[in-house]
Amino acid sequence: MIKFRKSLYFGDSVKSEHRRLIRRLQQGKKIAKDTVLITYAYNGADLFDLIPAKELKFPYRKRQELFVLGLAGDKEEAAGLVGEMVTEVYEATGGFDVRGYFGYEAADWR
Repeated sequence: MIKFRKSLYFGDSVKSEHRRLIRRLQQGKKIAKDTVLITYAYNGADLFDLIPAKELKFPYRKRQELFVLGLAGDKEEAAGLVGEMVTEVYEATGGFDVRGYFGYEAADWR
């Protein structure tokens, strides 16, 4: 299951089409193969995972609960967004607790 944070981060290359991308991802439809999802790290020890959209077709990804924090057009753009996100968390909290900063509250996700 894929959950999207209500206030997602977007790379410049996907800003104009983000609503369509989210809808297609929720419906399990194909999207551009270079699109990358920025999610909480699945292992719980790291900060984020960068998941290429093409991986969502695999059964193990379909079974995972993914909390999407951002969308980017490619890995390079996703790395830049992650840098911005980490900087924001550090400046606001003085630490790197991204899960605490971005939250898990139901009101924050759709």
